[in-house]
Amino acid sequence: MSFLSINTNRECLSSRIIISCDCSEATYQELPDLVDSPTSIEDITHSLSFMTLNSCSQDTESGKSTPLSYKKIVQLTPTIHFQDGNYFFGNEGGQYFAENQALTEKHEKTKNGCALYALAVFYRDGVGCNKDDKKAVELFEEAAKLGLAEAQNDLGSSYLDGRGVEQNFVKAVYWFNQAANQNYAKAIGNLGTCYESGLGVDKNPQKAFNLYKQAADKGEDIFQCRLGFCYEYGIGTAKDLEKATSYYQQAAEEGNAFAMTCLGVCYEKGKGVKKSIPEALRLYRQAAFLGNPQGECCLGLFYELGRGVTKNLNTAVDFYKSAANKGDGRALYFLGLCYTEGLVVEKNLKKAMKLFQMASNQNFTEAQVSLGLLYRNGIICEKNLPEAVKLFRQAVDLGNNDAVCELAICYEFGLVVPRDLTKAFNLYNQAAENGSARGEYYVGICYEQAIGVGKDLQQAKLYYERAANKGWKEAINRLKKL
Repeated sequence: MSFLSINTNRECLSSRIIISCDCSEATYQELPDLVDSPTSIEDITHSLSFMTLNSCSQDTESGKSTPLSYKKIVQLTPTIHFQDGNYFFGNEGGQYFAENQALTEKHEKTKNGCALYALAVFYRDGVGCNKDDKKAVELFEEAAKLGLAEAQNDLGSSYLDGRGVEQNFVKAVYWFNQAANQNYAKAIGNLGTCYESGLGVDKNPQKAFNLYKQAADKGEDIFQCRLGFCYEYGIGTAKDLEKATSYYQQAAEEGNAFAMTCLGVCYEKGKGVKKSIPEALRLYRQAAFLGNPQGECCLGLFYELGRGVTKNLNTAVDFYKSAANKGDGRALYFLGLCYTEGLVVEKNLKKAMKLFQMASNQNFTEAQVSLGLLYRNGIICEKNLPEAVKLFRQAVDLGNNDAVCELAICYEFGLVVPRDLTKAFNLYNQAAENGSARGEYYVGICYEQAIGVGKDLQQAKLYYERAANKGWKEAINRLKKL
């Protein structure tokens, strides 16, 4: 008989996963710390997918131990059995337990669902077999129909992402609901994501917030981080920076690298906590060490500006490249700027434009504005005013104040859109009300020169002063001339 046993009892579980192959004398080797306290089949299969197995099987004649491969684990894992706080993997484990204790119908269904789920994860991650997302989805669905919450959640994720199956938000919501009804925390949080973005359901930020909180309170670090984001930006709840940092802290302590970066930004900006560049630097380094692209990008900026560290442009660009290779929009944009300016890398405007386009495709608004300017002014590429206006509008919809000003310029001078000075003034004023120094400066010009509004030098002076107080040089020069 061969079986694999993993104890999931929190009180007696060590921080290591023990995998053993039963022979004449059972042998095992301890594995690296990966899951402190796996409490579900999902934790276990996740660990199996990413660790290097140091387990061994023993030849009863020679006494020699040989490594147990992933392929062998898959061969030995047609069924997974749960008993007394343990998950048992093995093709004979069922018979073993049947001889000791009759399993209830519920346990029988659960063990079959667990087996299917484990194999689905192996196919999804390419463990002991070739990656096969389609096969993984088929197995997830079988396990999901047997009522396994982990499988229902992962099937929902497959439909949400269109991985191994045609994307279908309605089906994603259905399966998330099935798992959430079993109080499965990850599914509760994923359902919140659907409500926040209106995927398969009507958009409802308040409901999304409530679902995130339920998942966060169950200890899910991803949704602790997401809840912090809601508190930081007022999504479905009132803004509360102290609560935001508290949830980022909780998630960071659980090892969530993105939360480390978010918390680092809070310390860098003094949002909800006392400003501390050293603490921000520590968190960015920690996140970057864990491979988080946002943390790498923030760390790169610190090295570029010499903020808390000795200025090192080569190191900065290295971090930008690493984060950009992982698809981070901000890093793609920063790397594009490096190619625009010839910073460490050789100046290459075409490559810069390509990077801006990649960042723009991820809705990074600064890249959309920069790309729009290139199209509007015919720099590098052929002039394309309709494309420029389209990009400005996209960035405006995402709240970028520079884009608001650029769109206002288009209305002021009739670039593609009909000339409309009142519309232009209203857009400048919109940016100003959002705290944009550039917007305040342009509103000042409008009042001084009667552009879309009646001439009013007092108002012009007021807006110039606001912009000047934020360091806008053109506003300082205008004040000298009034």
